[in-house]
Amino acid sequence: MLRCERPIQAGEPLTISYGSKENAELLYGYGFALRSNPSDAALLRLPLAPAADPTFGVQRAALTPRGMLDEEDCFWLPLGWSCDGPRWAPLLLMMLRLAAASSTAELIAAMTAAAGGGGDEEGEEAEADVDIDEVPALGWSLLAEACDADLAGSAPQGADGDDTVPYWPHGAASVASAARRDLVLAYAEVAWRRRDAA
Repeated sequence: MLRCERPIQAGEPLTISYGSKENAELLYGYGFALRSNPSDAALLRLPLAPAADPTFGVQRAALTPRGMLDEEDCFWLPLGWSCDGPRWAPLLLMMLRLAAASSTAELIAAMTAAAGGGGDEEGEEAEADVDIDEVPALGWSLLAEACDADLAGSAPQGADGDDTVPYWPHGAASVASAARRDLVLAYAEVAWRRRDAA
């Protein structure tokens, strides 16, 4: 049941908020998606940089937190929006540093920074002390390559709005796909800029 909090004029549209939801949840739960969705998120597959030394490759596998790598030694980066563009979450920055690490010291430094300063006495977690400027050039290069590969594999839909999944009405899957491309492209632009500046 909906209750009005103010008088409604005849013919005035009534709207509700679905809350802060990613496009995947909107699409599957309600049958639509938003092209400009500030709550949208996606996962991006990021391969590790090849280990020059086989011993380091074993150390990296042993030191990387369990469950972070898939069976092909790739991270799945959590992408999302913030108020001013791509969200650079501490977990994402740590994964970029881990993927680019070329020594055990770099692995430990990445994990230590992501662990933050501990927490307060009431058990709340402290904000991780990870700076975007601490990501090495190789990390930006790996991110740029992952974004390029993802964008190449998700070509935009035709101008007529045809969906590749016929179930979704009104081009909703195309909208969700385009919104995901926008998100990956926003990360790619930052990665390209930082890679080229290094």
